[in-house]
Amino acid sequence: MSGTILYLPTPRTAQPYTQGTIVVPSPTPAPADVVGWSQLDLVFTAGPQARTGVAIVLADVLDELCAQASVRWWFLNQDRGWRVYLQGLPAVEAAAWVNQAGPTGRAGPWWAAPAPTPLSMRPVGNLSGVPGPRALVLADLHCADSQGVLDYLREDHPLLVPRHLAGILTVALCHAAGLSTPHTADFVDQHWLDATPLEKAARVRAHGLTEMLGAYLLTPATRLLDLDQYAAVWASALADAGGRLCALTHQGFTPTPSATVPDALQRDLRHAVAAHWNRLGLHPVDQQVLAVAIRNALWAKGKR
Repeated sequence: MSGTILYLPTPRTAQPYTQGTIVVPSPTPAPADVVGWSQLDLVFTAGPQARTGVAIVLADVLDELCAQASVRWWFLNQDRGWRVYLQGLPAVEAAAWVNQAGPTGRAGPWWAAPAPTPLSMRPVGNLSGVPGPRALVLADLHCADSQGVLDYLREDHPLLVPRHLAGILTVALCHAAGLSTPHTADFVDQHWLDATPLEKAARVRAHGLTEMLGAYLLTPATRLLDLDQYAAVWASALADAGGRLCALTHQGFTPTPSATVPDALQRDLRHAVAAHWNRLGLHPVDQQVLAVAIRNALWAKGKR
């Protein structure tokens, strides 16, 4: 589906799941214990410089809507705005609310277009092959990560820039899911890096980022992220989701250097990390630079 900027990496080996831009599957009956999700495309008509401010106002509108309806939501970046998933609320109703909250018509800072998909999607609409329990954990992770990104955007002077924060949280998520330091380095290397070398300018950026992340990774994540309340809550939610994904993985998985990380866990983490980097606005080259920095910083840490 054109427009959705979820830069899913191309793995070096064939993967049994759809890659590339998110595709919402045809409606299928949801499990009895799952409240359906609907999809809403939000287009920002303000210029790029005003996008962050508009996004924060729009997030407040969606928070108010979901609080009144006792539902929840998460988002992904698109080239012109957001793709929003709402649990337990028809997209047509949400679009009407959002459009009434802003200026009428399409001349204001945003307009909302509901997708014609009924309220019967799986918990994570773009992961049709994921079993229900794992999809529910990923939905919780998406909601928590979306709120974390928005809390970060609301900060006037955050201590960490997006690429540093993404590196720390990515490693924390993988470790919470049971991946060791070598596993995490291999995971990033396998899913985000290919045989094409970085250009010189990108290599310079990666080197500087490696040194910075290396210093951060020597500091316990809890202590580092506790410096900012929003970051501590954010990291805790991601760690909880990572632990739950690990618990749902095959019994007997032991995160030792010789163990193989199960494919299901790798797929879940790959999806979660790609969405996390998407929300933080990291473009493909930025993701390559960050992946090199994470891998090299973890390799260096493993040698200490």
